Amino acid sequence: MKESNKESKEEIQKEGDRAVSDSREDLRVDFDAFLRFFNQTLREAGSNIAQVAYLSRGYRHRLQYIVNSYNTKQALLTAVRKMTASDFLNGRIKSAKRKVPFKASLIWLLESDEHFDKVLNGYYDNPPDADKTAEEQRAEEAERRRQDAADRRAEAARIYEEEKQREREARERAFARAVTPEEAAHSGVKLSFLKKIMEEK
Repeated sequence: MKESNKESKEEIQKEGDRAVSDSREDLRVDFDAFLRFFNQTLREAGSNIAQVAYLSRGYRHRLQYIVNSYNTKQALLTAVRKMTASDFLNGRIKSAKRKVPFKASLIWLLESDEHFDKVLNGYYDNPPDADKTAEEQRAEEAERRRQDAADRRAEAARIYEEEKQREREARERAFARAVTPEEAAHSGVKLSFLKKIMEEK
């Protein structure tokens, strides 16, 4: 079942690529194949943008107009993927100007040259993570080491207290019976080691 699903996804992707592949001899768009590609891209990305089952004649003309304007079908592929990946266009980011987050659609993408151009040129792309300076990275690494040492000391202190308790209990039992040298040596070595860890800086 999983293999057949994988095969169908690959077929849809290939069909979509054929629909939007660059061909200077033939720029005609296969609208059904394009819609299958569009919906599959949304599903794979877990997008909040609505899938589309049908395009009216007017929007088919608009889609063809865009391809003719760019003289390549690849512009469609790029714009769809950029729109699908954009957190803002998926309604995941609140805008200061809007009470409700904006969510794009295929119709919104096609209805104006401005919308399509902005998506295609990366205007709505997610911002890259800010690069951290070397000094910030060193500070984070030092803090991580300090935290690790503190965690080790806390764990050693907990075990140390448990060992001290066991040692007290062993002393109490010693009144009733003689403690072997091996028991005494083991307890002393372990406590000494734990004490050393707790004193780490």
